[in-house]
This record gives sequence, C-alpha cells and structure tokens, in this order.
Amino acid sequence: MGWFRIISIDKEGLQAIEGSCSFGDKNVITIGRASDNDIQVNNLEVSKHHAELFRENEHYFIKDTGSKNGTVVNGKKLDAPYRLKDKDWIGLIGKLKIVYYEEEPELKSVIPVHFRGKSKKLTCKV
Repeated sequence: MGWFRIISIDKEGLQAIEGSCSFGDKNVITIGRASDNDIQVNNLEVSKHHAELFRENEHYFIKDTGSKNGTVVNGKKLDAPYRLKDKDWIGLIGKLKIVYYEEEPELKSVIPVHFRGKSKKLTCKV
C-alpha cells in the first residue's frame, strides 16, 4: 500500500511533519488549494486543482493537472504522469514537499519542529 508524508522545510532546513497518510481504498488522491481536494494546500502559488496521486495496476503515479507553477519529482518538472518509487520527493511549491513511501514511514526519519504558527498550511483528509 502506498503511503505519503507531507513535510514543510523552514529556511534553516529543519523539517516538520504536517501529515502522514495512505491511499487506503482510494485510487485517486487530489492535491490543491480548493477545499474539495483530498490534500488541501493553503498557498496561493498552488493551483486550485494542482496534481493527482493515483493507483494503477498496484503501482502509484503522480500527474500535474495543468497547474500554473507545475509539479516536480526529485527536482525534475513533470510533463507526463510519473511512476513513484520509494522515497521520491514531490514538490508543489517552495518548501512544501510530499514524500512517497512504499511502506508506512517511521516518524523518527524526520525531525518534528513547530514553525511559529505556520504548521497548519496543509490539511490531509484521506
């Protein structure tokens, strides 16, 4: 089962876990600024419907859904759906990242910190 962790990185490079979720029974998880997304990102640089994570034949993919600023995996901008591999980093904008895991991730792999009131940027409804 595919898992993903939502991470914020501050200007000093410290990481904070915003959420950790699995696909569960869903085949598609939507990401964007609008409230109808499974993962809602409260940032104007993220499009209302920015990207989708989806399952196909027991493999997990991400695709940009025509966002203004694009979606990046491991530093490369997507121009087609991308098959995710364990620990791939998905970038939507700036310091907000989603990390894909093939197995449920352990919390000790990331240092949790509080970002002076900014830790509520993301909502995971999955």
